[in-house]
Amino acid sequence: MKTELMIKNILGIVNCCPMTIPCIFKDTTTSTSTPRTSTTTIGTDNDINIKYCVVAVHDNEYANIYPWLIPATSFIYEILNVKHGNCVIHCEMGVSRSSTVVIAYLMRYHNMTLNDAYIYTKKKRSRINPNISFWKQLQAFQLLLDSKSNNTTTTNTNSNTNSNTNSNTNCDNDNDKWLEESYVIYCALKDTEYTNQAFDMVKNCIYI
Repeated sequence: MKTELMIKNILGIVNCCPMTIPCIFKDTTTSTSTPRTSTTTIGTDNDINIKYCVVAVHDNEYANIYPWLIPATSFIYEILNVKHGNCVIHCEMGVSRSSTVVIAYLMRYHNMTLNDAYIYTKKKRSRINPNISFWKQLQAFQLLLDSKSNNTTTTNTNSNTNSNTNSNTNCDNDNDKWLEESYVIYCALKDTEYTNQAFDMVKNCIYI
């Protein structure tokens, strides 16, 4: 295992199910209710440093993964772009929790929409299927990212009140439309393997 990690340059691991799968490359494993990262060294010769990001969330409709999305995606970014290593993101089955984190990373750092990030991830691993609660939390995450982007790019601070009101109304309408379209894509692809034909069907459903 150690040699395999070295060959693949794995410098970070996001463990989305520490309750059932321990962080085996750590000296000790502790539970936490808040997002955290930790560092451990593999091997007695201190040749590999593995950082862990522990996302202690159950996979059910009551679980709240949203607070973990910013720290987990920041962790992945650091491993890939600062440490120039590779990162493993796993849960128990590689279906719901880990895919939610991967999708959030693509949304935040690759400027993908939720729909595009979901389809991209589905192409890479057809069995992914964030549960419906996680999907709704990803929708909220997109709205958060969009609001930050809008705040950053806003340059006209002298617009009159009526103009701002109309703009906000249009934005709300666009958000409602996007949420509906996003749910259509989720329902169409969540229980099927990705195919170009399936995606074409989804596009037709949305844009007819």
